[in-house]
Amino acid sequence: MNALHTTIEEFAADGFTHIECHCPRCRVTRLRPMSWLPRISMVSVLALLCFCLVSWTAEAQETDKHHPTAMAPQGAQLTFQTLDGDTQQVNSEEIWRIRATSTSDEPPGAIVIDYAFDRVYVKESLASVVEKVGGVRPLKKFTLPAGGPVYIVATKVTGVTRAIPHLHHPNAHAIIVSREGQTQVQETREAINQALVK
Repeated sequence: MNALHTTIEEFAADGFTHIECHCPRCRVTRLRPMSWLPRISMVSVLALLCFCLVSWTAEAQETDKHHPTAMAPQGAQLTFQTLDGDTQQVNSEEIWRIRATSTSDEPPGAIVIDYAFDRVYVKESLASVVEKVGGVRPLKKFTLPAGGPVYIVATKVTGVTRAIPHLHHPNAHAIIVSREGQTQVQETREAINQALVK
């Protein structure tokens, strides 16, 4: 008979009547009748379950403390006044570019906030928008080919490439690349890279 793979019934059939029960809490080993085994087993199982639940709970709480989302606050919702007099909230972590309107198909005198793969036109001043966003996101100022300022969120930049003649604006010397889009600027690639690391 293999003691490691033998059932209680097989022990009883071979004439065994008692079993040693060890309590890890009391550190005592007692001899108990096999008829007690179901009750002993149930107590042991319940004790083990309680111990596991306490361990899992403590481990989960410790993991939550060190989880990046637990340490980093979620993006602040910024409120802007739209051109129709209403307000719109934008998640600050989704904003990647701010500039004044400049093309004929855009409303004149408005400020463009590019966020995620969308944009909103607001009636607030450029300085006001930059101050509001700059309080929660690292903004860097660059110059558009037409001469106007553009503010880029530094952490959204994925690369800087050279401007291609006859393909980009004649005044553009570099392209700032983000996952959401590209921005042509007058600054050189070296100047952009230096500004981004400051």
